Amino acid sequence: MRNRDIGIETLSENVYESLRKEISNLEIKPGTILTENDISVKYNISRSPVRSVFQKLKDDGLITAIPYKLSYVSQLDMNRIMEVIYMRIAVESAIMRDFILLDDKKSLRKMERNLEDQLDLLSEKVEFEDFEKLDSQFHKIMYQALGKMEVWNIIQKAELSYTRFKLLDLVAVGKFNEIYDDHATFLDIIKNKRIDEIEIAYKKHLYSGIHRLRDVVFTDYLDYFTEETNEECIKQIDKVLVSVYGSISG
Repeated sequence: MRNRDIGIETLSENVYESLRKEISNLEIKPGTILTENDISVKYNISRSPVRSVFQKLKDDGLITAIPYKLSYVSQLDMNRIMEVIYMRIAVESAIMRDFILLDDKKSLRKMERNLEDQLDLLSEKVEFEDFEKLDSQFHKIMYQALGKMEVWNIIQKAELSYTRFKLLDLVAVGKFNEIYDDHATFLDIIKNKRIDEIEIAYKKHLYSGIHRLRDVVFTDYLDYFTEETNEECIKQIDKVLVSVYGSISG
């Protein structure tokens, strides 16, 4: 029996949020075929609201639809991921510079507590979702302090492929301690107002997932990525990694 006491729009939104989370967290792998019938059965709803859910996920860039054939979870676009990283380096370097000039002690203490929470997680069996939330919140504090939440929201909307790639890094490699160390470096830069060190620190932080995954991403997880992740794309990535780290893999 279908759940009739909940409105169609509410059901549709619940299914959308559930699928969006499963796709974003890689619970549903890139390239997985999705059918209206399977989702209808899984969530015990009619196919009509499923169609609107698929359209919203398509608008988000999380599913790809081949008209009259099938829909599948969008594969990761490495070229787009590299562009998002490039954008974030520029934007977040400016955000950290302005945050240092703002000299907001209250927000700085929030970042310190966040870093302590990250360290507490490292002493336990780390759940990647918990760590990713702290990671995101650590950076978000600076945007909030500067009143730049619209910029933050634009970045979040633009980086869905990058977010899934970050989670692949956490799931496949799980070197949470390296991310923690990057955040500790950021705090040290802020406290000592070393503005000239911001950009290189962000480059090392944001390219680090690719650096850690370089040896497996193009072999073990190649089917997660679009066909554009080809030899030429890999050469460009390796060029960037060498310029930042001096080597192509970590």
